This record gives sequence, C-alpha cells and structure tokens, in this order.
Amino acid sequence: MGTEMTDGIIRQRRNLLVCSIIYFGFIFLGIEIMSFTLFGAKIELANSNNVSEVILFFWIYFLWRFYQYSTQIKNKGIASAFNASYSKLTKLVIGKLIKRKYPDVSNEDTISLSSLESSSVLTYTLKCSLLFASERHSPEERNIEIEFFRIRLLGSWLRSSLSLIIHEPRFSDYILPYIVAALVFMYSFVL
Repeated sequence: MGTEMTDGIIRQRRNLLVCSIIYFGFIFLGIEIMSFTLFGAKIELANSNNVSEVILFFWIYFLWRFYQYSTQIKNKGIASAFNASYSKLTKLVIGKLIKRKYPDVSNEDTISLSSLESSSVLTYTLKCSLLFASERHSPEERNIEIEFFRIRLLGSWLRSSLSLIIHEPRFSDYILPYIVAALVFMYSFVL
C-alpha cells in the first residue's frame, strides 16, 4: 500500500477523533446525559452514571481499530519528509560553522551528512575534504575536521519538527489522532 489513506482508515480516524472529543467533553465539562434520540426514538436513561464507561469502551475500540488500519500502511512518508527538511537545515548550519572556521572554503555546501560522526555524548565531528580558494593557484583540496556541540543542531531539529506539523497533511492524518487520544487518556486516567 502507498501513502494514500483508505476509506477504512479515514473512517476509523474519524470515529476515534469524534469519540475522543465526546469523551473529553463528557469528562472535562461534566456533561450528564439523561436522554437521547436514536433513529427517531427517544431513549431515557435510568442511570446516567455508566455513560462515561460506555463512551470509554467505544474510545478504546476506535483507538484499537485506528491502530490496526494505520499499521497496514508501512511508509506513511512522515519520516522522509522530516529527514529531508532536517538534512537541508543541518547542511546550512554546518556550512556556516565551516565558513566561520575556514573563510576561504569554496564548496561548503557540498558536504555530506554521512561524514558526520558522533564523537561523544555532547559533540559531533565532521571529517571531510573541501576546496580552498587560492589567489595564485587553482583551488586546493584539503582534509578538515571540525568538532561542535550537538546543541547547534537543535534549531534544525525544532524547525523541521514544526515544519512537519504545520505543512504535512500526513502528520494530521496519522499522528494527530494518537496525540488527541493520548491527551484524553492522560486527562481522564493520569491527571
């Protein structure tokens, strides 16, 4: 299967989101249901205390069904969208670090992130070969090594994450229902 959502997953996502919102509203707002109309027939509840347990049962069921349907789609495209954005932003940050340390480098934009190595828990080391401009000769190729703190790439990670959340419909299609369900779970059981 591709990244297209099937009718089944759309239906299960809708059911999970609606049930999550109803359950959250029921718990958060303290709604009490005394009667409701089903197919034109008015139904009066003798004991409205068990309504939250019934809604909880359907919430768990729809969460399980959405999980089943969403796991059938192996490549949702979310990781590749994040990695493309993160790679682009990381190359810009590393290019600036190289330009700051070696101002006469002429091809800092051609670095490969595969040459980025973890040197410790807090630092990365970049070992690569770059061209250095020379006034008298043609560009000279030299090997360089730069060590920098991982925190320098935090901005790239945050911007990539935010871009994914705002611009990728696949995020709201596949991840947002789990976030809404987790919020409902935390509010009703943990808090």
